[in-house]
Amino acid sequence: KTLTVNGGFEAELVTIFSGAGSIVFGGTNIREIYPQWFGAANGAADNSAAFTKTVAAITSKGNIKLSADAVFRLLTTVACGTKDIGIIGKGQIELGADTYAFSTSGGILRISDVVFTTVTSGTGIVASAVSASQGIFENNKVISLWGGWHNYWNESVFDGNDITMWPVSNLGSYGIHLPGSNNKAV
Repeated sequence: KTLTVNGGFEAELVTIFSGAGSIVFGGTNIREIYPQWFGAANGAADNSAAFTKTVAAITSKGNIKLSADAVFRLLTTVACGTKDIGIIGKGQIELGADTYAFSTSGGILRISDVVFTTVTSGTGIVASAVSASQGIFENNKVISLWGGWHNYWNESVFDGNDITMWPVSNLGSYGIHLPGSNNKAV
């Protein structure tokens, strides 16, 4: 069973959707969707399933809003498919071993104002399976204590990021824009 919401929607930052059914935000009045509505919790051992449900609730375009005081741990990659997804807010995403935070397969992924951390190698922010994917990565902070981030982007923009101990590799050759004056790397 699927519940489709075509109008405006507001709720507290608690789990309000659970169980075997699914929810789809079909209208354009939903500006932001919160992973907490789908069970994500600050400091939980793994929020991957809640983030996957959050992405599934977006029909084709939408923003996943991260609250400023939350740390969300992802231990498996969240697939965004061909959707136009924004990951926005002042929240923090902590990545587990051998995990990409998000993957795309022809969609557009916009990530802004997010803190990414990892304490292990083999992690990355985005893995794109096809060259049609686009990414906008701006005003983020990346803290990697072990390095080894591998990111694949096409026609993408990196702007205004603060990157600490992050060996960037495997970025591809599809029109990546790294404006040096706006990115800080240590």
